[in-house]
Amino acid sequence: MNGAGHRPVLHRLTLGINVVFSYTEMLSNVVDGVERIALTFPNRMFYKKVVTFISLICLREPVKKTRYETLHYYNKVMKEIADLTMTGRGFGSEETLYRGENEPFPSISSGLYRYFSGHDAWRAKNDDEKEQFLFNYEKKIVQVASVFAGYRGEDYVVKNGGCVEDFSSKQWELLADVQHRGGITNFIDFTRNANIALFFACRSQTDSLYYRSSLYDNDKDGRVILYHHTSIHPKHSPLTFPQVAYSKMQSSVLVRPRTSGIIDINEDWIEVVTIPSSKKREIKTYLACVYNIQLPAIYSDLQGYVRNQNFLFPKLKK
Repeated sequence: MNGAGHRPVLHRLTLGINVVFSYTEMLSNVVDGVERIALTFPNRMFYKKVVTFISLICLREPVKKTRYETLHYYNKVMKEIADLTMTGRGFGSEETLYRGENEPFPSISSGLYRYFSGHDAWRAKNDDEKEQFLFNYEKKIVQVASVFAGYRGEDYVVKNGGCVEDFSSKQWELLADVQHRGGITNFIDFTRNANIALFFACRSQTDSLYYRSSLYDNDKDGRVILYHHTSIHPKHSPLTFPQVAYSKMQSSVLVRPRTSGIIDINEDWIEVVTIPSSKKREIKTYLACVYNIQLPAIYSDLQGYVRNQNFLFPKLKK
């Protein structure tokens, strides 16, 4: 690399050193910043020298993970996901959808299920009663949300009785819009993009623009869930959300479970790839630097900011 080629790199290096000297009291923040800068260096030897210099002279702590170790682990995870996707196709799956969760919850559940599941009245119902109860509540959501949104017309009139299949396309879209704006519905978020699922599997509940989430990372393993969907005997109902700004990058697909608001993690069409908690930070850094997969890009409008405001700004410590 010639001298002219070094100039952009040196400029990034200067910015990095300024960050280091400004925030040396927040060591973990600085380490994370160094990793982000280092990931932009194409030359391996020069990369190692720069990272070693910043880490040992400024931080006095070696960077534990290198770009190449992170890339190796990322490729390993993506290969496992790809292999499971192909296995599902071999058993009749027409499409594999992905979901990331930052800890191993007992089941895959909708917001509406979580809203009611803690109540004794809910637990006293059998499965058919629970499913009917959720459907009736979905009809109420359509009725009330359409009034707030100013929607009129036959498309938004909810029929008495009926079943889920009786919802019009406009009613499905309204329910999907409520879900994406942070409302409670019987949908579960999935995606066609495995990288997006991987991001959510590694996401901290306290991701912040000002304090790096490495200070507060969830210490539980995350997981990427694969749902192998088939239209022959569909157990759940996928719905592709209309392409609004904040769903384009997410490649969002909403799945409405037909089993009382939950999908059993042990179902035949479900597979899981575990992401150890110790790997979350480096994977998030890699996804942000290489694919620009981070909160401002995934939720790329004001609605996305409002939905994630609690995560973006640090809370005062007690």
